[in-house]
Formats: sequence, C-alpha cells, structure tokens
Amino acid sequence: MNDHRAKQLNEMNTKRHLPSHRRHALGILLSSCGYLPADMAQLLQWHLDTVRRWIDNFNASGTNGITDRQYEGG
Repeated sequence: MNDHRAKQLNEMNTKRHLPSHRRHALGILLSSCGYLPADMAQLLQWHLDTVRRWIDNFNASGTNGITDRQYEGG
C-alpha cells in the first residue's frame, strides 16, 4: 500500500466519515499490517466473506470501494 492510500485510510478512520466507513478503513489498515481475513473477521465481528469483499472492493477501487453505495429503490 502506498503512503497516499494509507493516509486516506487513516483519515477515514479518524475523521468525519460515517461509522461504517471508519470500520471499513480500519479493516483495510489491519489487512495492510498483515492480519489474516479470518483474524480480522473475528476482531471486527464481521463474517469472513464480508472481510474478503471489502478487501476486494478496496483493491479494485481504492477508498471509493469501501464506502457505502447509494442504491435507488422504492
């Protein structure tokens, strides 16, 4: 992970972002520190598939991939 992305994640984890964005950023930071998805799932109380999905989303789209998406619906 480059310094720019690490800085973005740290800002997401500590500043005005939604609680879910902070949790997602924390998960990615843990991953970058070498935590395994199974350990992260236990620590964050997420399902293992959820951890893997957020990591995949981040790898594909950076910080935009770990923010909650707005869905149209009715």
